[in-house]
Amino acid sequence: MDKIDSAIHELFRAVKEKDIKWNDFPSIGLSESYYRWYYAENRLYIIMDVMTNGIYFIEARSPIEAFGILASKLDEAMRAGEMTNEEYDELF
Repeated sequence: MDKIDSAIHELFRAVKEKDIKWNDFPSIGLSESYYRWYYAENRLYIIMDVMTNGIYFIEARSPIEAFGILASKLDEAMRAGEMTNEEYDELF
């Protein structure tokens, strides 16, 4: 197993075995209970979705900024397949 694969497996093990001390957003004034965050130093945050256990790596200056970046990306992804009114009108 190469170095990158080993690092990924080590992170997976840490998440699975709950070695990471996750922080909650309400403790820093953001009423968001479906996500937890961990600061990995050098402006790197890991945000975990507690419903799916999905994790996201976000570069930011604060955990609140990191969540804002993630929320924006998730919103953009949710809207990617939507048709605008103009596109809808052209169909008819």
